Amino acid sequence: MKRILTIILILLSVRAFSQEIIISGIVTSSEDKMGMPGVAIRVMSNSSGTVTGLDGDYSLTANASDSLEFSFVGFKKMVIGINGRRTIDVVMSPDSQLLEDVVVTALGIKRQKRELGYATEDISGELIAKSGSDNVIDARYSSGSVEPLESNHA
Repeated sequence: MKRILTIILILLSVRAFSQEIIISGIVTSSEDKMGMPGVAIRVMSNSSGTVTGLDGDYSLTANASDSLEFSFVGFKKMVIGINGRRTIDVVMSPDSQLLEDVVVTALGIKRQKRELGYATEDISGELIAKSGSDNVIDARYSSGSVEPLESNHA
């Protein structure tokens, strides 16, 4: 009986030290100070997480001694310790590192453009903007508003 009581006390003390709390806050951009929707937030110890809402707000449960990782494409990844806080507001800065050009084939195989053994077409953002369409296919085939695409042979 003493052994069972000892085990229960140990489990309760471990639970007390790993106290889970609800953390909330707002993620904003350093450029315009507006809330950022779609920022991924991950609890470092157990890989659970959430994504910010339309106004950049979030809420999740984590241990008081854990850390949170904030990441968003085009912005620097941030890791912030919770340290018992219940509100953590984050300001994310843009990452000026450019991404490499990568071609993703229909089979999901990634290749550099120069490694392809077949023709590809380039569609620039400028051509899509000129078309007034938000869809690449519509922009390509819209009547007269887009110049013909150039074909590149690797």
